[in-house]
Amino acid sequence: DLYLPSEPAVAHVPAVVYVHGGWQCDGDRAQFSRHAIAMAQRDVAGLCISYRFPSSAHYPAAVEDANCAVRFLRAFAEDLGVDTARIGIAGGSAGGYLAAMVAATGGASRLGGRGGHGDYSSNVQALVGFNPVLDVRGMADYPAVVDFLGGTPHEVGQEVYEDASPICHV
Repeated sequence: DLYLPSEPAVAHVPAVVYVHGGWQCDGDRAQFSRHAIAMAQRDVAGLCISYRFPSSAHYPAAVEDANCAVRFLRAFAEDLGVDTARIGIAGGSAGGYLAAMVAATGGASRLGGRGGHGDYSSNVQALVGFNPVLDVRGMADYPAVVDFLGGTPHEVGQEVYEDASPICHV
């Protein structure tokens, strides 16, 4: 869901990609609609996104989806009036985790996915994380994390848990 300023004071405004929580098993992109509406009234565009849950695809699918959303804003920046040098990402809980992964990996092509707009960067200039998980390496006892990553460290490898931890990319 895209929220644009109705009468922006400048031709190209900053933008924020909003990523909902729900630890990758539920939640809805409307979770941040109030934030996006409030920011659009202050000349900041907002894009509230959905992403794939583990029931349809495991890590890094959701990270790829978040990266694709940033690339979408860059691809259509001229039409949308978005300043490509001022794109941020924000999320809460699982969404904060995904936002941190996008910010920390700097648009790494291996996490970018094939969701479109591959010629554009998914680098962001700002991150707002509301209670994100930043290190999943010690979370093999949490069923949601195991489901998200596709298995325990023994099953998928400890390197997957390291790769999926934003803290390991800083």
